[in-house]
Amino acid sequence: MTATAVPGYNDDARDEQPAVALAEIPIPVDDAPPLVPSTEGDPSRADAEIDNGPPDIESVAARRARAAARKRRSRWRIPLPAVIAALVVLSGALLGWRRDVVRHAPQLASFYSAIGLPVNLRGLAFADVKIGNEIHDGVPVLVVEGMIVSTVSTAVDVPRLRFALRSPSGAEVYAWTAVPSQPVLEPGRSLPFRSRLASPPAEGHDIQVRFFTRRDAVAGLR
Repeated sequence: MTATAVPGYNDDARDEQPAVALAEIPIPVDDAPPLVPSTEGDPSRADAEIDNGPPDIESVAARRARAAARKRRSRWRIPLPAVIAALVVLSGALLGWRRDVVRHAPQLASFYSAIGLPVNLRGLAFADVKIGNEIHDGVPVLVVEGMIVSTVSTAVDVPRLRFALRSPSGAEVYAWTAVPSQPVLEPGRSLPFRSRLASPPAEGHDIQVRFFTRRDAVAGLR
């Protein structure tokens, strides 16, 4: 191993110098400046220390959009008790005024029937409908009879009756109409009806009895 001499450095002089430990050398620290500059009493300087530059335009726009959306949602938010109260009132109106509702929206009649509240706009109902068979002069005759009952407190007109003989699948095999024995039925009264069909089709399974409607007239039924 070789040694390299440093110019101007005396090895003998080095050996003659007494060794001094670093811990024995006093270092004044009273007047040493702080590592972090003080910001006491100078708020502008403190703000300057944490200032990261001008705000990002897209971030500001996004924050404003979120704030506006929250404000709109809170403006149109309806309290839950108010919603429940409105539903209760609406349900009561649909049930209490169902006759008026069905009069203006006939398609809702099936809904009321499904929940056990059928709506009868005519104020008439059928009762004690019976089907029988007779023989007249060797010809089989199908007999349909029953009662028409008033369900309102005013006199109502009694329209024609429509009878439909249907197959097991529900398709109409034959249909006919009959005129009631009187045109008007007083409140609380009932009116008997009876109709006969000679030589009924053999494929007939049941009979539907109802009142003749304007829809029947438009369809050309008699």
